[in-house]
Formats: sequence, structure tokens, C-alpha cells
Amino acid sequence: MALEDTALALIRKFGEDRLVSLLIPNTAPPDPTKPWEVDPTATETSITVPAVVVPIARSLVDGNSVQQGDETILVAGLSLGATIPSTDSKILDEGQEKNIISFDRIRPGKTDFLYKFQVRAS
Repeated sequence: MALEDTALALIRKFGEDRLVSLLIPNTAPPDPTKPWEVDPTATETSITVPAVVVPIARSLVDGNSVQQGDETILVAGLSLGATIPSTDSKILDEGQEKNIISFDRIRPGKTDFLYKFQVRAS
């Protein structure tokens, strides 16, 4: 079993019975020769994946980059396939939309093993 398979198996085994949706804005321009133009009809792409959601420890709250109520969400890289999130993306968790404050892409080569998101309620 490859490491990326192990990451997914562990999240499925020890994570909550909880799926989160990653909402990724479609930002591709309608005309590739004019990348400054934005498509007003662009929609979001939604991917639902198994996840582990953990509150951030109070000792890490600094009132700026980490605030009370922030959470860490772990998602296996295999769950996202070729999708690469950004801080413009949002996470829908149990019906609540959350902003991605930051994320770490754990990728010790060319394979994404794990994404670690810091999220905050909108």
C-alpha cells in the first residue's frame, strides 16, 4: 500500500462520519487569449471528501492569524484527485460555509499525501 493510500485509509478509519465539500471557484477566463476578463456566469466546483475535523487548541489562538473557533480539517490527497485548492476556495462542513485561512499541502515528491486546512466560519 502506497503512502497516499495509507493517508486516505487512516482518515476513513479514524475520522468522523463526516464529509466536507470543497467549493472551488471557476476562475478560468472565457477567452484564454484575454485572461483579464472574468466569466460572470462562472460557478463553483464542488468535491465531497471524507475528512477529520479538529478544533485548534486554545493555546495556539493569537487573535490574529489563529482565532477562537478556528478548526483544522485534514483531507487525504487522493480524495481530491487532480484538484488543487486555494485560499479562494471554501469548505462546506455540516451545512456551514467556512473560509480557508491557510493550508499546507504535504507533498514529499510529486504525490499529494495530505492537505491540512485552517478554516474559520464565514
